[in-house]
Amino acid sequence: MAGRQTVEAKSDLNVSEIVAATVELLDERGLDGFTMRALGERLGRSAMAAYRHVSDRDELLRLAVQSVQKELPEVEGLPWYERLEVIARHGWQTSWRPHPWAVDLMNSEPTSALERKRLTLMQGIFRDAGFSDED
Repeated sequence: MAGRQTVEAKSDLNVSEIVAATVELLDERGLDGFTMRALGERLGRSAMAAYRHVSDRDELLRLAVQSVQKELPEVEGLPWYERLEVIARHGWQTSWRPHPWAVDLMNSEPTSALERKRLTLMQGIFRDAGFSDED
């Protein structure tokens, strides 16, 4: 077609690179400062380039949260207060302190099997501490 330019897509981009760049930007700018335009610039691509690899911004943010979550430590057999401390310390040291934006995303909905496991574990700890569904 006359007058129409085509831009050759750079095919060397992959989801892992996109997620890593997303985490970097979120760490630098926070959730409110994260834009697809900034992501495209970070990757040296257009603002729309990531959409070839993820369906939407929400999926990308879910993948970013999943990438910063670490496997939970084993706490079975510990008293409830020690389990609570171990899980809280682990979350603080591995996710919440280095990636404060992740807390907002984790709180909005369980984002992964690991997050659902964490919530179930916390529910058990609170029940063992004497809390009920009515508390």
